[in-house]
Amino acid sequence: MARPQRSEEITKRIIDLIIDRAMPPGAPMPTEVSLMEDIGVSRNSVREAIKALQALGIVEIRHGHGTYVGKLSLDPLADGLTFRVLHGMTEDMRAMQEILEVRSALEDSLVRRVAA
Repeated sequence: MARPQRSEEITKRIIDLIIDRAMPPGAPMPTEVSLMEDIGVSRNSVREAIKALQALGIVEIRHGHGTYVGKLSLDPLADGLTFRVLHGMTEDMRAMQEILEVRSALEDSLVRRVAA
């Protein structure tokens, strides 16, 4: 298994590749072999990074079909933030209000960008 820092670096390089190539949501990702060559890492490292990106919703793995750029969604971020708030919440409902305000602001911003 790759070291955490190395794994994060590989994940970031794949994200940069998606951005640099202006790959829209739903676009097929390069093959593992192509990513290995482009980034200069092992197949296991590429697979680890792809799994991490899948968990974040950045890529979508369609078994039997391949890996694709994920849809634009704030759901993974919102779900993670909600979990952290609920997990750490005692009697402070202010934290929940703040998380809802952040989600609303992010969604409003995303809607304006998509509409433009």
